Amino acid sequence: KDEKFPMTDDLISQSWTNEQNQWSTHIKHDRPSSQIHVIENFITDDECNSDTQAPQLQQRALHYANHILGIGLEAGGQENLIKTLYNQDNIHQYNTFHCDGDCTGAQHQVGARVATLIMYCSNGPIVNFRNAGVRVRPDKGNAIFVSYMNTNTMQMDSGFTEYSACPPEEGGTKLLIQHIRFGVDEEKPWNMFHSL
Repeated sequence: KDEKFPMTDDLISQSWTNEQNQWSTHIKHDRPSSQIHVIENFITDDECNSDTQAPQLQQRALHYANHILGIGLEAGGQENLIKTLYNQDNIHQYNTFHCDGDCTGAQHQVGARVATLIMYCSNGPIVNFRNAGVRVRPDKGNAIFVSYMNTNTMQMDSGFTEYSACPPEEGGTKLLIQHIRFGVDEEKPWNMFHSL
């Protein structure tokens, strides 16, 4: 069982306030080109179970990304919110090490991804960012925020945000995932760009 493995301590714990609501955030990894945060109680049961609240969640995800990155990310043209059940049928998607965006240290390509928010509608298995030395076990309602671009140099992460998830418990883990891109808008939506 994964309980025998220690989770990563916080570098910093702080609060984020948005629209008169406040969330506790736990900074696990903080480098110019890569950040890993855990946000407590980011998503409610109602939001998990309602398709009509997807725009509200997307907006909150974008607000947090803008709060951290400060680069004026546009709401228009972003990828759709992904709803999925992580179980034995799709285990290869999450159980193998991968990056959500470029993680080779290259320069950012216009329209490419710069951050991801993974929101947990049930308790999640351990997520292992092996190159960053970070292990987290997200609770129901929590979100993991990962950014992978240096906003000063536009250089992408060089592998610290590569991750995999341990196999899910029986019944699976319900996830909502928002990939966030820089350089997209209503006139140039995400599907006009071929890069991650």
